[in-house]
Amino acid sequence: MGVVIMLITLSLLGTVAVVSMAPNFEAQATEMTYKRAEMVRAALDEYRLNNGGAGGSFPAVLTDLINDTGTSCAVDNNSGNSTYLSLQGWCGPYLDTPIVNDVNYYFRDGWGNDFSYDNSTGGFYSFGPNQVDDSGGGDDLGF
Repeated sequence: MGVVIMLITLSLLGTVAVVSMAPNFEAQATEMTYKRAEMVRAALDEYRLNNGGAGGSFPAVLTDLINDTGTSCAVDNNSGNSTYLSLQGWCGPYLDTPIVNDVNYYFRDGWGNDFSYDNSTGGFYSFGPNQVDDSGGGDDLGF
Protein backbone atom coordinates (compact mmCIF):
# COMPACT_ATOMS: atom_id res chain seq x y z
CA MET A 1 0.00 0.00 0.00
CA GLY A 2 1.32 3.37 -0.89
CA VAL A 3 1.03 6.66 0.83
CA VAL A 4 -2.36 8.28 0.55
CA ILE A 5 -2.29 11.95 -0.25
CA MET A 6 -5.33 14.06 0.28
CA LEU A 7 -5.70 17.46 -1.28
CA ILE A 8 -8.17 19.79 0.28
CA THR A 9 -8.92 22.89 -1.69
CA LEU A 10 -10.57 25.73 0.05
CA SER A 11 -11.95 27.73 -2.83
CA LEU A 12 -12.91 30.77 -0.80
CA LEU A 13 -9.42 31.28 0.53
CA GLY A 14 -7.61 29.93 -2.50
CA THR A 15 -5.39 27.76 -0.31
CA VAL A 16 -4.39 24.12 -0.59
CA ALA A 17 -3.65 21.93 2.41
CA VAL A 18 -1.80 18.63 1.88
CA VAL A 19 -2.20 15.87 4.44
CA SER A 20 -0.12 12.71 4.15
CA MET A 21 -1.20 9.53 5.93
CA ALA A 22 0.90 6.36 5.84
CA PRO A 23 -0.80 3.07 6.73
CA ASN A 24 0.13 1.67 10.14
CA PHE A 25 1.17 -1.89 9.31
CA GLU A 26 2.12 -2.74 12.89
CA ALA A 27 -1.35 -1.79 14.16
CA GLN A 28 -2.95 -3.88 11.39
CA ALA A 29 -0.76 -6.90 12.21
CA THR A 30 -1.56 -6.54 15.92
CA GLU A 31 -5.29 -6.31 15.21
CA MET A 32 -5.15 -9.40 12.96
CA THR A 33 -3.25 -11.28 15.68
CA TYR A 34 -5.91 -10.47 18.29
CA LYS A 35 -8.75 -11.46 15.94
CA ARG A 36 -7.16 -14.81 15.14
CA ALA A 37 -6.31 -15.40 18.81
CA GLU A 38 -9.95 -14.76 19.76
CA MET A 39 -11.12 -17.44 17.31
CA VAL A 40 -8.44 -19.93 18.42
CA ARG A 41 -9.22 -19.32 22.12
CA ALA A 42 -12.94 -20.05 21.55
CA ALA A 43 -12.07 -23.20 19.58
CA LEU A 44 -9.67 -24.39 22.31
CA ASP A 45 -12.34 -23.90 24.97
CA GLU A 46 -14.90 -25.85 22.94
CA TYR A 47 -12.40 -28.63 22.24
CA ARG A 48 -11.59 -28.87 25.95
CA LEU A 49 -15.28 -29.13 26.88
CA ASN A 50 -15.65 -32.00 24.41
CA ASN A 51 -12.65 -33.74 25.92
CA GLY A 52 -13.46 -33.95 29.60
CA GLY A 53 -15.32 -30.77 30.46
CA ALA A 54 -13.78 -27.92 32.45
CA GLY A 55 -10.94 -30.18 33.60
CA GLY A 56 -10.53 -31.70 30.15
CA SER A 57 -7.53 -31.80 27.88
CA PHE A 58 -6.43 -29.40 25.19
CA PRO A 59 -5.42 -30.65 21.74
CA ALA A 60 -1.87 -31.92 21.33
CA VAL A 61 -1.30 -29.43 18.49
CA LEU A 62 -3.39 -26.52 17.25
CA THR A 63 -4.16 -28.22 13.93
CA ASP A 64 -6.19 -30.81 15.93
CA LEU A 65 -8.84 -28.08 16.06
CA ILE A 66 -9.33 -28.67 12.33
CA ASN A 67 -8.11 -32.24 11.77
CA ASP A 68 -10.09 -35.17 13.22
CA THR A 69 -8.13 -36.80 16.04
CA GLY A 70 -9.98 -40.11 15.61
CA THR A 71 -11.96 -39.98 18.86
CA SER A 72 -15.54 -40.06 17.63
CA CYS A 73 -18.06 -37.54 18.90
CA ALA A 74 -20.78 -38.99 21.12
CA VAL A 75 -23.09 -38.00 23.97
CA ASP A 76 -21.83 -39.00 27.42
CA ASN A 77 -24.65 -41.15 28.82
CA ASN A 78 -22.94 -42.01 32.11
CA SER A 79 -24.92 -40.11 34.75
CA GLY A 80 -21.98 -40.43 37.16
CA ASN A 81 -19.75 -38.23 34.99
CA SER A 82 -19.51 -34.46 35.30
CA THR A 83 -19.94 -34.34 31.51
CA TYR A 84 -23.23 -36.31 31.56
CA LEU A 85 -25.37 -35.61 28.47
CA SER A 86 -22.73 -33.41 26.85
CA LEU A 87 -20.88 -34.12 23.62
CA GLN A 88 -17.55 -35.85 24.16
CA GLY A 89 -14.72 -36.69 21.76
CA TRP A 90 -13.67 -34.92 18.59
CA CYS A 91 -16.80 -32.98 17.58
CA GLY A 92 -15.08 -30.61 15.19
CA PRO A 93 -13.91 -29.02 13.16
CA TYR A 94 -13.71 -26.27 15.75
CA LEU A 95 -12.60 -23.66 13.21
CA ASP A 96 -14.03 -23.12 9.75
CA THR A 97 -11.72 -23.63 6.80
CA PRO A 98 -10.50 -20.14 5.89
CA ILE A 99 -11.13 -18.73 2.44
CA VAL A 100 -7.42 -19.00 1.69
CA ASN A 101 -7.72 -22.79 2.30
CA ASP A 102 -4.59 -22.77 4.46
CA VAL A 103 -4.95 -25.02 7.55
CA ASN A 104 -2.38 -22.94 9.43
CA TYR A 105 -4.09 -19.61 8.68
CA TYR A 106 -5.56 -19.25 12.19
CA PHE A 107 -2.38 -20.38 13.89
CA ARG A 108 -0.16 -17.56 12.60
CA ASP A 109 0.05 -14.07 14.00
CA GLY A 110 -0.33 -10.91 11.93
CA TRP A 111 3.38 -10.96 11.12
CA GLY A 112 3.12 -14.43 9.54
CA ASN A 113 4.73 -16.39 12.39
CA ASP A 114 3.26 -19.47 14.06
CA PHE A 115 1.75 -18.99 17.51
CA SER A 116 3.77 -20.63 20.27
CA TYR A 117 1.41 -23.14 21.94
CA ASP A 118 1.51 -25.00 25.27
CA ASN A 119 -0.91 -27.95 25.14
CA SER A 120 -0.72 -28.55 28.90
CA THR A 121 -2.32 -25.17 29.67
CA GLY A 122 -3.95 -24.23 26.37
CA GLY A 123 -1.96 -21.01 26.42
CA PHE A 124 -0.45 -19.57 23.28
CA TYR A 125 1.33 -16.38 22.30
CA SER A 126 2.79 -14.38 19.46
CA PHE A 127 6.37 -13.13 19.51
CA GLY A 128 4.99 -9.75 18.39
CA PRO A 129 6.50 -7.23 15.99
CA ASN A 130 10.15 -8.01 16.79
CA GLN A 131 9.45 -11.74 16.15
CA VAL A 132 11.75 -12.67 19.03
CA ASP A 133 10.73 -14.79 22.02
CA ASP A 134 10.85 -12.37 24.95
CA SER A 135 9.64 -15.13 27.31
CA GLY A 136 6.15 -13.66 27.41
CA GLY A 137 7.41 -10.13 28.05
CA GLY A 138 8.54 -7.29 25.81
CA ASP A 139 6.28 -7.09 22.79
CA ASP A 140 5.04 -10.71 23.07
CA LEU A 141 1.25 -11.08 23.03
CA GLY A 142 -0.13 -13.82 25.28
CA PHE A 143 -3.52 -15.51 25.02
